[in-house]
Amino acid sequence: MTGWKIIAIILMIGILACVIDEPIFGEVVAEENARNITIKADDLVFHYQKESFWNEDQFSKIIKDKDKFKRNQIERFDECMLKGIYGTSYKIEFDESRRSTTLRCDVHKAISKSGDRYTAEFEWLLDPLGLDFIDNNFTESKKGLSWEGYINGILTDIMVELPPQDIVYKAWQHIGHCHKHAWWIEVSR
Repeated sequence: MTGWKIIAIILMIGILACVIDEPIFGEVVAEENARNITIKADDLVFHYQKESFWNEDQFSKIIKDKDKFKRNQIERFDECMLKGIYGTSYKIEFDESRRSTTLRCDVHKAISKSGDRYTAEFEWLLDPLGLDFIDNNFTESKKGLSWEGYINGILTDIMVELPPQDIVYKAWQHIGHCHKHAWWIEVSR
């Protein structure tokens, strides 16, 4: 087997692990019943939050070993990062009344700036979920992009909050997005 084929297989295993949101090798983790993901752009950093909702049995297993759950969540998130993009300031919270867990972190190197123009990469977010801003019909607004639907049977709500603009973030426009990127200008308010 040639070197590039081996590399391709390794990359495919890593991407598959992100897409199904479970480790390929080792312990299988229960899937959420629903999840809400919010990403907010703040200059050159994204503030990421994923709240996952669990059934009673799943949540009781999570609560029994919170430290292990935290480690697994952070490792799985980091495994999905591409091209030098990375997370910092991880925080995981447990809400027993809602049977939910919330992962928060800051994502760096996904936004670049040239003059007053910003460009953001979203492969790190979209590829593991098997989504695309255009092909999956994300709702466009003056404040960003959003989507709601099912991914592998899990109700998923995604809100990408970008700096408010005077026009809608439309596909292929000067303020807008493509399949896995978005761009905007700095606006003085």
